[in-house]
Amino acid sequence: MAETNQSYEIVSISDLNPIPELSESDKTPVENAAGTYSMTLAQEKEFFNRGMQPKEIPVQTLSSSSGTVTLADGNVYRIRISTATTFVLPAVTDVSVHHQIKVFLSVSGTPAINWGTSHFFGGFAPYVQEGEFVVYFDFVPALNVWVAGAMEAGAL
Repeated sequence: MAETNQSYEIVSISDLNPIPELSESDKTPVENAAGTYSMTLAQEKEFFNRGMQPKEIPVQTLSSSSGTVTLADGNVYRIRISTATTFVLPAVTDVSVHHQIKVFLSVSGTPAINWGTSHFFGGFAPYVQEGEFVVYFDFVPALNVWVAGAMEAGAL
């Protein structure tokens, strides 16, 4: 297969997010007078493959089984609860970046849960019962609030 040159117009630098770090020898794409960048197909694949590597995010095990649970932006947690629990979400000041928290939630019994927000995906607070759940908290800049949602994890 012969390599072909592709041209791309860059509207803003955020269009390339995430931008991989290039060494001096990698900087072969050249800006032309029209403001586009040209690179060979092999260069294009290498450029995007380096920026799309999966990120390893550690899962933090929280020891609390109830009460107040403070969560930090950008983290992934694992927690088991059995009685009333309140999640406390962080304040957000920079709305130019994505803010998300993920919780692997194991529920025993039927504990009351305060999600730390009054905004939910689908418009309703997650219904959780005894079992395993994946909970997402996303900060929505247009609303300036955290939005929560949960999905049951498990077989039918």
